[in-house]
Amino acid sequence: MNRLFFSGFIILFLLSPVGFADEISSSIQCDGATWVSSSVQGQDEHYSGSFFTTDLSSLMRILHLGDSVEVFTSQESSGPMGIDEYSDRGSNASDEASRCMFTLPGNVTVGRSEIMASDLLSGGRYVSSRERSDVFGARFQVNGSGLLLTRAVSDDGNRTVRFGSDVGGMMNVTERMVLGD
Repeated sequence: MNRLFFSGFIILFLLSPVGFADEISSSIQCDGATWVSSSVQGQDEHYSGSFFTTDLSSLMRILHLGDSVEVFTSQESSGPMGIDEYSDRGSNASDEASRCMFTLPGNVTVGRSEIMASDLLSGGRYVSSRERSDVFGARFQVNGSGLLLTRAVSDDGNRTVRFGSDVGGMMNVTERMVLGD
């Protein structure tokens, strides 16, 4: 367990921002139960995450809130643990071209992307990172036993892409999803 505690602080130090931005981070080591929940809502982006662990466990979370939202999560438990992470991004455009007084003015959503992961594990390790810059992406690594569900949807008005994976039992899963403009 000391190895996990030490490596968590090394990762926390390496991911520290250089410029001005809000950041929320936590590192929890316990022999009991933890529950951590957070959400961020912006004009065209949203992130929410809920995590719980039991028994001997380690949980580390970093939310970096600058021009975009970047999230890193590392969780390990010798007992049951749960993960529920969701993020989306939408892009809007104003409908200024129509000057007819009988049409409804306003914004029209021209693109939307969503990435979701839900896990219920009887023990193991979960590592996740999410970012939004020019592209919208997420990476997951799960090593343990239980149930894992991941989903991704991207729709730009011309093309819709859907992805889903369901894994049950003993698993070692690595997924990377990148949804561009």
